[in-house]
Amino acid sequence: MPKQVLIATSKSYQFAGDQDGGSILIHQLVSYAPAWFKTVDLLLLRAVDPACDAPPGIRKLDFLDLPGQDGDKFSSRIAGAQAFVDYLNAHGDDYDLIVISHVSNVFGLWQVRETIRRKIVLYPMFTGLSYRLAKENVPDLYIEMERRALALCPTILTPSATEKRQLVDGYHVDPHCIEVIPRGIDRHLFHPRERTLPDNKPLDIVCIGAVRSQKNTLDAIRLLRALADRGVEANLHLAGAIASPDYAEQCRCLVDDLGLKAHVRFHSVLPQHELAALMDRCDFAISVSRWETFGRGIFESVSMGIPTLVYKRLSCVWEHLSEGRGVRGTENTPAAMADSMLELARHPFLYRACSRSALLATRALDEAFIMQQVRAAWQRASAGASLEKEAM
Repeated sequence: MPKQVLIATSKSYQFAGDQDGGSILIHQLVSYAPAWFKTVDLLLLRAVDPACDAPPGIRKLDFLDLPGQDGDKFSSRIAGAQAFVDYLNAHGDDYDLIVISHVSNVFGLWQVRETIRRKIVLYPMFTGLSYRLAKENVPDLYIEMERRALALCPTILTPSATEKRQLVDGYHVDPHCIEVIPRGIDRHLFHPRERTLPDNKPLDIVCIGAVRSQKNTLDAIRLLRALADRGVEANLHLAGAIASPDYAEQCRCLVDDLGLKAHVRFHSVLPQHELAALMDRCDFAISVSRWETFGRGIFESVSMGIPTLVYKRLSCVWEHLSEGRGVRGTENTPAAMADSMLELARHPFLYRACSRSALLATRALDEAFIMQQVRAAWQRASAGASLEKEAM
């Protein structure tokens, strides 16, 4: 069993004002790991923040300010790679296990000593190929650096077989190095209850995710227009950061063009408890994303008993949920989603049945259960590294 563990991430472990899935994952790891191992250190790959204190159980909190962070996200990640490579070579021998979030944080791994590389557990998060599927322009160099780094990671933890296939088919990663463990849902925060649909009020619909091309926010707005065309009044709550100001401006223009200004609210980033409270007030949750590797907001909605509609193309969802078990898959158009939502809205017994089935659908994703799987995976990774060391 590993005794000394390092968690290295550019995400925040203090996510009171951060609903990013990566930050939530890091918060979970930082919360659970001190009970598993003798020593857990945390390295934040960002500028020093005096307001950050070491979380309970963490022995040491350090910062590593990566250079070259002034350009677009892809060039910035490439430019900042060397600093973390140097840190690993300088300090990696102090640890039995090194847990790293985001594939860009292992750029340059080929410059790290092999004795340190074999200790690494990587959470890839969102890869360049995923960005391309979300219609973002990713430099070829970024993809190549991912490919070189992923080939050297002995243990990769992904939340879906969908992403595993991408890593194997798109990056030629050895499938034996990849383990699928879904993300855990905190049911104390996203508390479940059976839903009924009140009479004579506009529908409240929540769409969780940053406002950017990947999340396809424009289609969420078009859904509202499609419902209005079918005689259904509804309000849309967009809960997520303005990740792309240009795309957000397109969304606001579309809202104005469709005459929906009174019915669309951009909530931006919400603290987790406020997000849960907003969701609790909503009648439906939706996802119209172009691509997801897991889709945390979808599973959080279903776990609360909220009837949830998603585009069928989100294959990662169907790995963990069955069609009709609290979630409905629709053809990938706002009109198709509007028709499916209308059926539920006009038949209260179908709506209640959808809510009841949702409450059962995500039990296997309870946070405590998932974190047991994470602990076991970390222990296997450390044992494998130890065996390699003994064989040398």
